[in-house]
Amino acid sequence: YSQKTYGNAGLYSVAIARGAYRKAMELVERQIDLARAEKEKADLAFWMMERANVHLQYFKDAQAGKSAFVLAQEYEKSADQRFDFSKFFYYLNAGEFQKAREVSQGRIKVVSPENSLIVDAIEAYSSGNYGTAMERLLKIKTVGPFSQYYLALCYDAMNQSGTAITSLEDLRNNYSTY
Repeated sequence: YSQKTYGNAGLYSVAIARGAYRKAMELVERQIDLARAEKEKADLAFWMMERANVHLQYFKDAQAGKSAFVLAQEYEKSADQRFDFSKFFYYLNAGEFQKAREVSQGRIKVVSPENSLIVDAIEAYSSGNYGTAMERLLKIKTVGPFSQYYLALCYDAMNQSGTAITSLEDLRNNYSTY
């Protein structure tokens, strides 16, 4: 991978962390162009799936997210684990929990065996079962930004806003993309 590829990927993570979603989408589009120019099919597959995630998760545009998802699927044969992680989060954000479970049992299970807890937690949260969601999230040994964010939402939904705020402040101050 080129130095430019890594630099843009880092900027993308920072843009997401800061809530600069339009900038994040610009960086995704740059990564797609770069992957095409360098004929990096695995990179292209991953960034096409990230485009779907940005549309769905940050712009709340399900139709654009689905269209981007369909395009990304065309590159799945060339994909690596990054694509699978991105696909996992796409299904979570789309509320397609069974498909998220299926993806979590594939190539990414070795790297992140706790994804089934994340699926169970987000499904419980989406159903209004905040206590169950919190139980699942607290069982996760490797806490990341996604699970920590949902834990804060659970605290807030259970009228523990002080704990939710502390959790979000900790997330902001200790943000990591692993």
